[in-house]
Amino acid sequence: IVEASSKMDENSTEIQNLATIAEDVEHKINNVVEIVNQAVGASEQTVSDFEDTREGIETMVSKVVEVNTISTANAKSVKEIASASKHLHEMTDALNTKISIFKT
Repeated sequence: IVEASSKMDENSTEIQNLATIAEDVEHKINNVVEIVNQAVGASEQTVSDFEDTREGIETMVSKVVEVNTISTANAKSVKEIASASKHLHEMTDALNTKISIFKT
């Protein structure tokens, strides 16, 4: 009986130690879960930031395409103006030549 009682005390102490270890493990698991949740939140924020950056880049690309289109149109207009200016100069020279006939 005494030996059985002693064995029961030992077993009770071991069960208590196991319960303490289990509580410690549970606490550590909860800490890991919290850290993982924080990492997931940070990852979600990073994804959101990347999406915002993508939208900003798409807007910039669209504006660059717009500027390119306007620049191309301006270059065409400059060529047309240069051609018209050359033609006007030629017409002015021809007119000056004809007017000079009357001056002499």
